[in-house]
Amino acid sequence: MNIKKWLARKGAVGSTSRWAAKGFHIYIKKNPNAQLSEVLNFLITTRYNNNANNYEKTLTSLVENDEVRGVAHLVVLILMAEAGYSDNDENSKSIFRDVIVEELESQNVPSKFIHQISF
Repeated sequence: MNIKKWLARKGAVGSTSRWAAKGFHIYIKKNPNAQLSEVLNFLITTRYNNNANNYEKTLTSLVENDEVRGVAHLVVLILMAEAGYSDNDENSKSIFRDVIVEELESQNVPSKFIHQISF
């Protein structure tokens, strides 16, 4: 593993991914037949709790319009809002996306919730 990937895993990219995986499992445990949009809305509400300078409203709107294509995509959108994801070069973004997916997979989030994605 290169240093950039290691740093991403230990920093905001990895911790946000692990947070999303934990939230996914909390929601699915109580709602085993949940759809992707329900999981995404739970994660958004949990993260922002009506206190996020319109991030919650914007992300919820994207989910309602079927513009968020998976938990990994939501993690990217959160990182764009909170951690300057968009300021990175394409190589770094590719590494970050790999870390996001690897973290979600390692936390046993089913691929049907992860991989409905292209970013």
